Amino acid sequence: MAKDYLAIQSTSVVCEQAFSVAGNTITKVRNRLCPETARASLCTKSWVENNIGEQIRLK
Repeated sequence: MAKDYLAIQSTSVVCEQAFSVAGNTITKVRNRLCPETARASLCTKSWVENNIGEQIRLK
């Protein structure tokens, strides 16, 4: 049983990338952003990087 669980290689790349992006957005200068503003900023950055805006048409 231990071999089954200990043989699984763990990875935290996605988690590390998320914290890296957040660390670049929420700096010592921008440390007073409210959580909603920080979340909106991170979402917008993700949308721009992944061209999500091109898929959404505003009416």
